[in-house]
This record gives sequence, structure tokens and C-alpha cells, in this order.
Amino acid sequence: RALELRRQPLRVRVTGNLGRPLRAAFSDGRSEVGAESGIVLQEATRSSLSREQLVQHFGKLGETDFALESLDTEGLGPGLFLPVSELNKMRQAAMEELAPRSAPRQWAAGSRHDRAHDQAREPPFPQRLLFLTDNLADARALRDLGGPDSFVALELQGPGAPAADEDWLVPLFPSIMFDAERTAYEATLRGRPWRLVMSENAGLGAQAARAGIPWIAGGLLNTSNARALAALGARGAVLSPELSLDQVRALGAAAAGTGLVRLVTIFGPLLCLQTRQCLGRDLKGCPKDRTDQSCLAECSASGSLTIEPDQRFHAVKRPGFHSQLWDARLLCNPGALAALGPSVDCFVIDLRNPGFLQRTQGETLRIARFFREA
Repeated sequence: RALELRRQPLRVRVTGNLGRPLRAAFSDGRSEVGAESGIVLQEATRSSLSREQLVQHFGKLGETDFALESLDTEGLGPGLFLPVSELNKMRQAAMEELAPRSAPRQWAAGSRHDRAHDQAREPPFPQRLLFLTDNLADARALRDLGGPDSFVALELQGPGAPAADEDWLVPLFPSIMFDAERTAYEATLRGRPWRLVMSENAGLGAQAARAGIPWIAGGLLNTSNARALAALGARGAVLSPELSLDQVRALGAAAAGTGLVRLVTIFGPLLCLQTRQCLGRDLKGCPKDRTDQSCLAECSASGSLTIEPDQRFHAVKRPGFHSQLWDARLLCNPGALAALGPSVDCFVIDLRNPGFLQRTQGETLRIARFFREA
């Protein structure tokens, strides 16, 4: 079973009289926030606003870090009516304000692990930047730059790629898998007590959750709403780089009360397409008329193409990866660090080299330092 959320008790106190707004105070014992209905309380013609109705709607906290512990209705007058939609709006507004002030999310041990073992690999995700690379030597250098408490994500280069023993590594599992590849990736997932993993494959992410391993949904994972991510046991998600700053802010605000870690990529290569079909046959003059099992592990090909004068792309096939089409331009938005502010929990700096970038380790570290100091 996946790690279970240890919820914080929430106490609610409501007050209101005829012709006045309903007011509610939400407290987790550390902070208290207030919410007020947008319309005034009316005289009930049928069923009146009851304690049971308030518990039902103020207690809908399934994706947040809270559980309703008590509800005080002594200050609420009798025989009053308020639309259910107003109760839901009040709860949502209070959670968006209270969640950032609350204690860090805590995880209780699942049934398949003893408590001490699970707490030892609990990911508080304290860092503001997460570096992503596809090179183990670069990962170690980035770890030295980030400090002893930092995580570094490493893209796994094929199902047979050996995983290093460092407990600060966050393996990134790919989105597309054949059945045979999936078995090998599952073995990598089970092979050691990862503190945190990233997956762009929903099935593998769900397996991580069932094994008690916290996981982050990668940017290519095609499940993007909070309820689906929670059902899969995800700890958080990397938002798509296609989103505008305003869209990221809106999603960040909507997820504020869910407990999901919100990540967004602000630097790196832009992947436009990933496919099992071969994009490299014409690039290297391959005589095969169809792909086979050896293509994934062994084939290496790359080439450039131009669709419009200002739209250049790179078709790349790397050993261990399916065919990919990358934009020749790099995403680089350091201004997002300040512009997004509290809407995002962590910024991803993607320092991978998908085959068309010529970058030394020294240049990689200079980019990383730039974002650390921005």
C-alpha cells in the first residue's frame, strides 16, 4: 500500500443570522482563516441549513491535508437557507488560504513497510530548484553544487541501464514502454528503496505508490487533473511547459489546497513528439523495413529538418529511447522564478542533452549556478 497521508485536524466555527452573510472560521490549531458567503442568509421555505449539511460540505477535504474534526454551530441562527454552492466556495477559499500556512505534509507508513523504514525515505521536497540530467557524472556534480540535502533527477537511459546507489538520485521513468521494457523498469523500481521517483508513465507511477515510494508525475504524463493524480498516488506533478504564466498561476491556486507538489520547467530542451515509429530510417539509410527489439537498445541517429524558415527541429533516436522530435530552440525563462512566486513549489532546470546540444559539464554547472543565484 502507498504511503498514507497523516491528515491535520480542522476545526470550523460558523456564525450567521437572517439577512447577514454566513461566516466561517477554519483553524488547524496553528493558523485560522475566515470565509464569508457571497450572498446573505435567507429564510428557509423548506429544509433549513443544518449541522449535517455543513459537515457534509465543509468536510469535503479529500485531496487536502486536512480532516474535519469539529464543527461549532452555536452562533448560527435557526431556520436559515444558503445555496450549497456558497458552502463549497467558502470551503475552497479557506483551503487555498490555509494550506500554504499549514505544517508540512506528513506521511504515515503503509502496511508493507515498517514505520521507521518509510520515514527514513519520506521526501519533504525542501528545495526550490530540481536539476534534471541524463548523465550520471553531471548528476553528481549538480548534487555537489546543490548541497547534501538536495535531490537531482536522472533520466534512465533504457530499461537495462544500471542505477547508481546514491540515495539522492530521483530516477525519471519514460512514458512509452513495451511489455518487455515495462518488466525491466519495474525491476529497477523494486530494486532499491528510492526516496522519490519521477514517472511519465501512469502505470509505473501507480506501482511506485503501491510499493510505498512517493512519486512525481513527469511533464509527459497524460493525466493532468488533481483527482486522477491523487487516485494514482502521485505526490505532485510537473506542469506542461506549454502553459502560460497566467495558466500556471491558475493551476497553482487550484492545487493549493490539495497537498500536491507543484513543479514547472523553466529551462531546457522542448520535446515536441515521442513515438515508437522510426524517425531515423531516412536519416541514416537504415535497410530495415520495420523496427524490431534491437532498435530501441542500439539505434542512434539524428538529423535536422525545417518546416518553416523560423521553425527548425531535430529528429533524434538515442540508444535506450524511442524516436523523438525536439524544437531547436531552448526554453529559458528565469523571470518565472519571481513571476510565479507562491504558485509553484519547485522549478525544474532541465539540463539533459538529447543529442543535438554540445555542452560541457562546466557549461552545465554555469547554467545551474545562474538559476541558483537568480
